[in-house]
Amino acid sequence: MKTVSTTGCPRHALADEYNPFRSPQLEEPGPVWARARSEAPVFYSNVLSAWVVSRYADVVEVLRRHDVFAPGVQRKMFAVDSPEADALLAQLPPLETIKIHNSEPPQHTKLRRYLQPALMPRRVQPLGPEFHRIANELVDAFEAKGHVEFYEEYAFLFPMNVIGKLLDLPEDDFEQIKEWTDLQVQLRYGTPSAEEQVALAQSQLDSFEYTRTLVRDRRARPGQDLLSWMIQDSDAGDDPLTDDQLAAQVTTMITAGHETTAHFLTMLMHRILTERHLWDALVADPKECAALVEEGLRITGPVQSLWRRTKVDTQVGGVDIPHDARIAVLVGSANLDDDVFADAAAFEPYRADVGSHVAFGKGIHNCPGAGVARLEVRATLEVLATRLPTLRLADDPGYLFKPGATQRMAESLNLVWV
Repeated sequence: MKTVSTTGCPRHALADEYNPFRSPQLEEPGPVWARARSEAPVFYSNVLSAWVVSRYADVVEVLRRHDVFAPGVQRKMFAVDSPEADALLAQLPPLETIKIHNSEPPQHTKLRRYLQPALMPRRVQPLGPEFHRIANELVDAFEAKGHVEFYEEYAFLFPMNVIGKLLDLPEDDFEQIKEWTDLQVQLRYGTPSAEEQVALAQSQLDSFEYTRTLVRDRRARPGQDLLSWMIQDSDAGDDPLTDDQLAAQVTTMITAGHETTAHFLTMLMHRILTERHLWDALVADPKECAALVEEGLRITGPVQSLWRRTKVDTQVGGVDIPHDARIAVLVGSANLDDDVFADAAAFEPYRADVGSHVAFGKGIHNCPGAGVARLEVRATLEVLATRLPTLRLADDPGYLFKPGATQRMAESLNLVWV
């Protein structure tokens, strides 16, 4: 096993070779993840400036041990210093005080207490028919063409329309909201220049002010939507959320609920149509898609890394990791671990162990919107299989990815059906 050494600490060659921003790992990280699990389950990445954890058992341990591993997401993860941008971002409330995925107990407990009930099945499940209506309307717009760029004309639009419905957002605002979301992801996980960061930081201020105004308006005029329910639950409690905290929950639902679902729908459709028997089985019985969704989450889940930071000197998988170190927890790799999932690389919808996947995380920071995401994907598969049974990949699928170390971001997919 080839290793390199830095300040006396043995480092695997993957320290420089692991690079999710570049091909071929950008398009297909499975081989490099398998190599990591086999040769160096825990290694330091110079590219990410982080320790990388790849095996299922270690991933679950890190995600569950919130007493040792704190949330590690920052407003800027990889960008160079930009004092002007940082001064703008400093005007926003600290992430650990307002964001559910950045906070720790007891703050995390308080934030989740009001977000989780708004996403409970009793409130979300009745919206299933509305999800189907949205899916059908999007298919109406391109069905007659016989072809579609799936990401742009469906996957990109569908979750934004769903989130808009759940939060009762004005449709005229969708384009601006999506732009803000894209810019936030670019600043957080991209590598913009110092000058570019200034505009990106200003967009975050604009976005946060929009959501704060939305909270104030919804408190004055409540409706039948997730934000109104959250405000009502919070205001009735003995420790209500501030307007800033409520606004941050809206931002979280928009960002997490749109980006991840759009990319997942694109990757799942590519996988299903590549393995044609999966599509044929879905067309034969569109209602039987729950197992397909669950296996899709395991094998083509959009989130490849969750981020943590060590509170103390510790060990993971027998490797010493110092205090205040960044950790990339590879949930994508964990879901392909043959020590947990039999023939892990194979897409087997009815495997007995599929429920063990960690696509939505584990522990106190598991995704509270998992139920909504599942409903969205099921609605999509049912509508597409019913409306476009001859759907297939185009001769040139144009299956492309944007660089990213946190999500696998499929941004185009060409499909045909005539």
